[in-house]
Amino acid sequence: MFIQCRYLKKRKITQRFLLLQILVASLVSFCLTGCSARSDDTKVFDVAQLKNEDGTFQYQDIPFGSSYEEAAKKIPLTFTKMESESSLSVATYCASIEFYGEKAVLYLDFSDDRLDVVKVQFNDSKNGEMFDQIVQQLVSQYGEADTHEGENATKYFTTLEIYKWEQEETFLNAILTKTESEFVGVVGVGTILN
Repeated sequence: MFIQCRYLKKRKITQRFLLLQILVASLVSFCLTGCSARSDDTKVFDVAQLKNEDGTFQYQDIPFGSSYEEAAKKIPLTFTKMESESSLSVATYCASIEFYGEKAVLYLDFSDDRLDVVKVQFNDSKNGEMFDQIVQQLVSQYGEADTHEGENATKYFTTLEIYKWEQEETFLNAILTKTESEFVGVVGVGTILN
């Protein structure tokens, strides 16, 4: 009887330990895949909605010049502040999202505590095909780009394409670069006034 009770206690402890391990593993997995991830993060940065009513480029309904606190209230993500070594007046906040089925990062750039650029950076696992699809959507939504530049090589990467739309003091950029191992796309809106 004594041996049986010890065995049952040990079995309950082992079961609880296994449940705790499963719970911890689930939480770690959830956090690694993005605690702030949502089922439809493409809507967080919808390329079809980057203009406001007056025709200038803008991210959602967040005006350029907004503070971080004002912007963060309107975006349902958890942002991390990136430290800037170059300037104390520049701050960048980032959050992981999913963009067209790829892992991506949404960046909010501030100069002198005023929002001046919002962009999404993503790896294009389709060797530029995803970027081309996005550019087609941008052209369909906003017309032909005001400027288009082709390949330009640097020491660390090659810029394959740059598209730029301008409206008053705002812009929309779509940039595709290639490193030795991957294609990286960036789509962003910003202002030249701040």
